[in-house]
Amino acid sequence: MLVTACAWWLVTGHAAVATPRVHGAVIADDAADPKVVLDGNQFVAFTTSTASGNVPVWRSNDLEQWSFVHDAMPYLGRWAVPGATWSPTVVHTRLLQWVMFYVAHDQASGRECIGRAVASRVTDVFHDDNSQPVVCQLEHGGSIDPEVLTDPATGALWMTWKTDDPAIGGSPEIWSAQLDGTATHFVSVPEPLIALDRDDEGPQIEGPVLAAAAGRYWLFYSANAWDTSDYHVNFAICDSPAGPCTKAPVPFIDKSSGVDGPGSMCLFTDAAGQSFVAFHGWVTAVGYDAGGSRGLFVERVTFEPDLAQLRPDLPRRGTPALLPTP
Repeated sequence: MLVTACAWWLVTGHAAVATPRVHGAVIADDAADPKVVLDGNQFVAFTTSTASGNVPVWRSNDLEQWSFVHDAMPYLGRWAVPGATWSPTVVHTRLLQWVMFYVAHDQASGRECIGRAVASRVTDVFHDDNSQPVVCQLEHGGSIDPEVLTDPATGALWMTWKTDDPAIGGSPEIWSAQLDGTATHFVSVPEPLIALDRDDEGPQIEGPVLAAAAGRYWLFYSANAWDTSDYHVNFAICDSPAGPCTKAPVPFIDKSSGVDGPGSMCLFTDAAGQSFVAFHGWVTAVGYDAGGSRGLFVERVTFEPDLAQLRPDLPRRGTPALLPTP
């Protein structure tokens, strides 16, 4: 059942081979920290700020050819310092609206915090009418890198994020909490899921994404320094969205894939139920000072109860819904 070209991991087992080599970037321009969603007959990607805007938006009908749409949020919330936003994520809620969580500098505290914005359609302009960030753990140096899971078992929304403890000399942790149905408030007490505790993780863990597949909860996260080739993605398997979580012994994707510094991964499915990962990695050179950019990569992924496989041997062309996008 396993193909020799693919890496595989068991939480209770061993790594068979190194990360498989992946395809080239589908967006070679800077498109860091991608969040990809399927909306009708289109895939939509939101990325960290560039010269193109605070939250650049890209569109594709097949996951291979992408075109730039616009800046999803030309005006930030009143609380945010203009000029830099990152790690956006979007989720469709029960009120039939799209909610975006994003990171910016909080004017009041000077820390990096999470804001919330809304739009009626996924490619509309998002608006943040809040006077302050919605998640900002100042006792932990701030809060960054939000992601939201819609739990298929219950329909509940769960946010994961990273505390910015390194900003105050501490060690980062990945946290989770349940949101209400409108993704407005927490309805459970936020608790940490995992901490920085392995040599390969270097100085940092961040960019969490919680997914439900094959009857399990999978927590993927980025580790090590983002501006180096050693940045990579690890994962853990969790008993529930609130934990506890057990880390896998080896990376899910690292530079042995042929991509320097792969990280900030997200997971999504197409209309046919196929699972994909999107992540960024350095193209041309490692680091902005060296002339590099963080391009967008897309690959297939498959799951079994204790097994996550990156599958570049499978076509990465996605199937959109056979419905027009309104």
